[in-house]
Amino acid sequence: MKIASYIGKPIRVDRATEFGERGKYARVCVEVDFTKPLLSQFKIEGEEYLIQYEGLENMCTDYGIYGKPTQQCGC
Repeated sequence: MKIASYIGKPIRVDRATEFGERGKYARVCVEVDFTKPLLSQFKIEGEEYLIQYEGLENMCTDYGIYGKPTQQCGC
């Protein structure tokens, strides 16, 4: 959860990650602040971590509104 806090506010970790069954991958639920740019990667003590987000296909990136993609937003 400490590493997840670099992305945002950690909410929960999936079972496979919690029990170390994912190898070098982790899957966590994180609350992010959409008023700030999303990170694509970060480093801790020289180790680089890449970030892959899920569920953002339903977000208007122009206005930060969740529910419809930008092309359907109508904002």
